[in-house]
Amino acid sequence: MAAIAYRAYNLEGKMVGTVGAGRIRRLLLQRLKPFSCTLLYHNRLKMETELENMTGKKFEEDLDSMLSKCDIVVINMPLTKKTIYDFQLILNIDVWTFCL
Repeated sequence: MAAIAYRAYNLEGKMVGTVGAGRIRRLLLQRLKPFSCTLLYHNRLKMETELENMTGKKFEEDLDSMLSKCDIVVINMPLTKKTIYDFQLILNIDVWTFCL
C-alpha cells in the first residue's frame, strides 16, 4: 500500500491539458473542475465561449506551448493522417524532465 501512496498525485493546483476534441474531452474537463486544476485544451476548433466559461477551460492554439505548461496531458483523439503531427510533438517531449 505504501508504494501506491508514494506514486499517488494530488490534482489540486495542477495544470491539466487535453489534446483532442469531442464529448470525452468535455466530460473529462468538467470532472476535473472541482479539483481546482487549471484546465487547458488544444484542438483544431475552439469551443463556444459560453461552454469554455462554464467549465473554466482555456483554449491553447499552439500545442507545443500548451505541452510545456502542463503537469498532466490527456490525449483524446484517434491517430489519423490529420493528427499524426500532434502525436509526434507529444512523443518527442523528454518525459523524464517532467518526472524528476
